[in-house]
Amino acid sequence: MQRALVNGDKRLDPFRQQAEDFFCRILRDSPSSTTQYTLGGLMHKSGYANLQYVTSASFLLTTYAKYMAVTKHTFSCQSLPVTARSLRALAKQQVDHGHGNETL
Repeated sequence: MQRALVNGDKRLDPFRQQAEDFFCRILRDSPSSTTQYTLGGLMHKSGYANLQYVTSASFLLTTYAKYMAVTKHTFSCQSLPVTARSLRALAKQQVDHGHGNETL
């Protein structure tokens, strides 16, 4: 599977697009963001196990950022360019917040 992703297997394009759509919905500055954040910067989904959501999202952000870095892939959320670095930064912010380091 890893080789298929890195080598650009087109059969995985629908999954790539779903992942990028998800990231566009959780990136704070994205025009298509639907995710609320606490004043401290933690993602907030009411009615859900919030820390489980944040942990899962952070894992996805980190994993996809690794793929992006290896393949030099970028994408856009409408006018917002998204890089491996920006996904890692959001994941780090969420993990830091979970450890008590509230940074914006």
